[in-house]
Amino acid sequence: MRHSRAASLSALAFGVILATIYLSSPQPLSPQGASPPTSADIVMQQDIPMKTRDGVTLYADIYRPKSSDRFPVILMRTPYNKNAGWAESSVFKMVPRGYVVIIQDVRGRYTSEGEWYPFKHEQADGFDTVEWLPRSLIPMAKSA
Repeated sequence: MRHSRAASLSALAFGVILATIYLSSPQPLSPQGASPPTSADIVMQQDIPMKTRDGVTLYADIYRPKSSDRFPVILMRTPYNKNAGWAESSVFKMVPRGYVVIIQDVRGRYTSEGEWYPFKHEQADGFDTVEWLPRSLIPMAKSA
């Protein structure tokens, strides 16, 4: 079981690194001649609750392309407020390129419940969030 947790976290970290490299390379957001994507092309769901294994509720905002297709997911967990401009501005670069972006306030910070102790709950809460992702995205795909 530990091996699968480590593998899941390693795969997530690798995905985030690849997405960062891809997104930092200079390339157009849309094909030449096409109009740039607008916020109307992005479906936003705010303050989606997720229960951790010990019953604490963490809240996330989910941004995805306006499509019922499946997309890779970029997960950002932050103690610095998921509604801050720095977090939301990156969404408008990633989603039009075909990513679902989930920004979650960590335990005890901003919209999420619980008490914040730096690094104490990050591993378990991060694992619980990764396990929650498929369940949270299936209803969204059906509603598109």
